[in-house]
Amino acid sequence: TMAAEEKEPINAAVLGSHRGGGGSSKDDDETLLDEIENEQRQLSSNVEATTFSALSSAIANNVTIDVVNDITFTAVITISGIIGLTVRSSVGATLTSDRSFSNDYGGMFYIESGSDVTFTGLGLTSGSASWQGGCFYITG
Repeated sequence: TMAAEEKEPINAAVLGSHRGGGGSSKDDDETLLDEIENEQRQLSSNVEATTFSALSSAIANNVTIDVVNDITFTAVITISGIIGLTVRSSVGATLTSDRSFSNDYGGMFYIESGSDVTFTGLGLTSGSASWQGGCFYITG
């Protein structure tokens, strides 16, 4: 259709104008596409967690995990060498241990050295460890 044919040059003009006007080269367009893909990856690194399984499997570099309801822990989550992880709650969710498991260090989160983790907006309760740590045990 005519509308689809008109759309193609507009897309090309947007790509070219992003670099400061006057047309674009293949390299400029590829660079712009790489930047867009990086931005999309960053946007997709926001994860909602509603269960212990979802929370524990979402632990990764450069991820923001939004805990949107209370979660009961059935095991310890070990965080090792993870950078840029944020675990937060926009609704004030509480993380609770059901104490059905035993761990020497850290009853809920065992955070090893070399990790960069931020927790905010969460309540934590009933964390227990047989040796050291309650809800958290942090090395390093």
